[in-house]
Amino acid sequence: MGATDGPFPIPREPSYQFPGYRLVRQISETTMSSVYLAEDIDLRRHVVLKLLSRRPAAERFKREVVMAARLDHPNIVPVYASGEIGGRLYLVLRHVPGGDLGALLRTRASQQSRSARPGRLDLHQTTGIIGQAAAALDAAHRVGMVHRGVKPGNILVDAHSGHVYLADFGIARAESAEPGRFPGDYAAPEQVIGGPVDRRADVYALGAVLYECLTGSKPYGGKGLTAVLWSPPPRVTDHCPELDPRIDTIVATALAKRPEDRFATCGEVATAVAALNGVARHGHATRRHLPASLGTRGAPDATANTAAGRLLCFTQGSASSLVWIDGAGPLGPPERKR
Repeated sequence: MGATDGPFPIPREPSYQFPGYRLVRQISETTMSSVYLAEDIDLRRHVVLKLLSRRPAAERFKREVVMAARLDHPNIVPVYASGEIGGRLYLVLRHVPGGDLGALLRTRASQQSRSARPGRLDLHQTTGIIGQAAAALDAAHRVGMVHRGVKPGNILVDAHSGHVYLADFGIARAESAEPGRFPGDYAAPEQVIGGPVDRRADVYALGAVLYECLTGSKPYGGKGLTAVLWSPPPRVTDHCPELDPRIDTIVATALAKRPEDRFATCGEVATAVAALNGVARHGHATRRHLPASLGTRGAPDATANTAAGRLLCFTQGSASSLVWIDGAGPLGPPERKR
């Protein structure tokens, strides 16, 4: 972030004085915390101050600091500092210019009179957002953490670069932790019933975000928790008939009721969506159309079977190629080369 051009205005509220920071304006407020845009006086840059609202959650807030400090990934909002003032705990976080994915979708929805697809993102933009969010989640899962609160409001999109950051690990827990709160619209069935939760709950939530990006609607919006537990996953193509019908298989796998029936990782969701995006932009691809350097490698490095066909991933160094093989097949977990 660049330096600021001049002094920031000092807001009337709150009255707390944070050493080294000057509050600019409030960004948001929930029952758990208030979030402010602030100026780091010494470094002359914008930061975000997250101020805890209620003392009973203080211990959880402290755990958030420790856990967030363990996550060093380009798609996770970094924590700069933490402290306590006036009996209230706070975090200092990187400021991401722009807004969250939820705001982006609402902006699209407000453009209904000027857009043929209000409230929706195209497949290409969705692929980039889902891919970066998946990378952040898989990084957290590798150290035994589950976000438990993935939703558009926690996915920040840099207005200048389009870079995506995953925010708010305030309700993230180690996989062995007891079940806690969940965001109802994106909660996996096991969260709804208070069962054991692991990384596959984040896979489910990412699938719900994927559906909302493409359709502009929540998967079970307004239908209550009964729909989450019993209704079949909705079809993207009911809203977007122009999309490849294999997107319905991807969403249905991510939103499977049983964790064992979902993609094993968030990266697998992103890989499947990226493959569809590649087909949509470049036409149908088959094994024989691979670059010669990849086509001679033999077995793929990863595969995923779906009812619509088979996804193959070939890698060589930092390069990768994703290929769909059309044809009906059993919906099953991905296979990896041993």
